[in-house]
Amino acid sequence: MKILKKIKNLRAWLSFRHLKVGKKYGLILLIVLSLFLISTIVVSLFLQDINNEIETLERRGDRAVDVTKMGSSIKSKSIIVHQLMNDENSSSDEITQQYNEQDQAFQELADAIKPRMNTEEENRLFSEINRLNDKVNQNFDEAIQFIESGDRAAAEIVAMRTTQIQNSASRYVQQLEDIVNNQRGVAVDNATQSQTTAFIVLIVAIAVSIVISVLLIMLVSRVVTKNLNRVVEMSNDVAAGDLREQHIDYQGKDEIGQLANAMNTMRNSLKSMMEQITSVSKTVNDQSDKLYHASSEATEGMQQISTTMEELATGAEKQANHSGTVAQKANEFVDKVSEASNEGENLQKASQDVIEVTNDGKGMMNTSISKMRDVDGKVKDAVSKMEGLNEQTDQITKLINVIKDIADQTNLLALNATIESARAGESGKGFAVVAEEVRKLSEQVTNSIQDITTNVGYIQNESAVVMKTLKDSNEVVDEGSQYIEKTGEIFTDINSNVNQMVDKIEKISSRLSEISSGSQDINQSIEEVASISEESAAGVEETTASAQQARSSVEEISSDSETLAKLSEELNQLLRKFKI
Repeated sequence: MKILKKIKNLRAWLSFRHLKVGKKYGLILLIVLSLFLISTIVVSLFLQDINNEIETLERRGDRAVDVTKMGSSIKSKSIIVHQLMNDENSSSDEITQQYNEQDQAFQELADAIKPRMNTEEENRLFSEINRLNDKVNQNFDEAIQFIESGDRAAAEIVAMRTTQIQNSASRYVQQLEDIVNNQRGVAVDNATQSQTTAFIVLIVAIAVSIVISVLLIMLVSRVVTKNLNRVVEMSNDVAAGDLREQHIDYQGKDEIGQLANAMNTMRNSLKSMMEQITSVSKTVNDQSDKLYHASSEATEGMQQISTTMEELATGAEKQANHSGTVAQKANEFVDKVSEASNEGENLQKASQDVIEVTNDGKGMMNTSISKMRDVDGKVKDAVSKMEGLNEQTDQITKLINVIKDIADQTNLLALNATIESARAGESGKGFAVVAEEVRKLSEQVTNSIQDITTNVGYIQNESAVVMKTLKDSNEVVDEGSQYIEKTGEIFTDINSNVNQMVDKIEKISSRLSEISSGSQDINQSIEEVASISEESAAGVEETTASAQQARSSVEEISSDSETLAKLSEELNQLLRKFKI
């Protein structure tokens, strides 16, 4: 299983290496955006939890206020009972109306609070408060009856009993308030904990996203830079004439892989071309030596012919004896000239092959330059996209400023609510508690916004670092393009020199053809001298003229052979610059 997993990972890596350089950076950008999107979703979920906790806190705060109002209502009803005993001027109907209003308010509060009693203890205390409220109602009815019957002593007893019931109800109300306040404290703790958790998750998510993004960019940049440096190194070696084994082993099919293959092909073609040129140069050098020796021998033969012509003037017999020797030497000379002419034609064909190989190398170099320009365009596109990311973070900063303004306005509203609750007195205490909680929440939101602003600034700084890295990569690509263009110029110079060499070789081949034709004429003349040796008097002048012409041609051959030897030496010096 581990082996299969490694194979799958290797295939995935190789498929990534086949992507174009621009697509690689685009994939990294997509991963970075995905990480930030996931971070945003996670933080949004935590913020939703905080919102739910705040809503729970508001509901429990309202419930605490309602419980307090219930206690106040029972207390007001107890006061009305005592008012019934002490205020003889008020009619029982007015007092009964006031009492009924308080009782109706209590019932409305009880109906509103009852569904929000969650625990068994809360329900028990709520039931006790309702039971005591019923007793207060019962005592009020009894007090009315005693007052109407004139039994004020019994009514006072009922009033005292009502006070005791009110005190018991107040204790139950206080216990219920304590429970509600404790639950509100728990809700506050939960909201605070959720806020802390959301902040920690935000920091961790951003940190992880930044670390992964930087690692991915560094990894791809390292791979691109490393292989580009290898290509640049090979280009420098080729420019310096070093064509030894330096194969670039890169398996990807991206621009760098294509460039590496082009450089490998160019190096192999150059190496093969230099080897062929070296072989041709060696052949030319050998043939020039042979031609020089042949011309020297021909010169000696011409001198012998001149001597023979002089001897012919003194005796036909001596001329006849030497004519055979001259004919033999002439045949050898013709054979050597023919051989030199054939070698010149072969050298001309080889030089044409050299031109074709040089043109192929020049075409490959132009292709390499085009690929490097494509890579440069992709890197510049990645830099443009990173600049777009910086603009987006600026928009986030503006949105944070808007939220901060809203938090400030909320804080101001909470302060105004506190002032209004202070003006309301005792009945506004519950509202003051809510206003204070809203103010604290506004301050917490302000602090959170400051932290988020700091983190966004950190993201912008890291984005600037990434963009600088991409620009540095772009500079490396530009340097690689310059080196390859210089190599292309060197290829152009090589092509020009090879064309000049081919022109000279063609001239040499033409000269050799002329020499071969002239040698055949010389051979024919010598044969005629041998056949008409008896007519030496008439043939001496013709033979002497032919000998002078042949000697001139041989001297020209000798001069051309020296020129060919010099050209061959120059070609060898040029080839020595290359290390094969």
